[in-house]
Amino acid sequence: MSRINISLPESMKAFVEEQVAQGGYGSISEYLQNLITQDQKRKMQEHIE
Repeated sequence: MSRINISLPESMKAFVEEQVAQGGYGSISEYLQNLITQDQKRKMQEHIE
């Protein structure tokens, strides 16, 4: 698996950490992968319509 390093403002970092804790994600990576997958599906759906 490849790595990507990102920088976030402290407020966004706190939000992501809260989503991981509350959403049952195993890690920040899992949360971000889920967001990217949702975005990919949305864009594919837009393309179909």
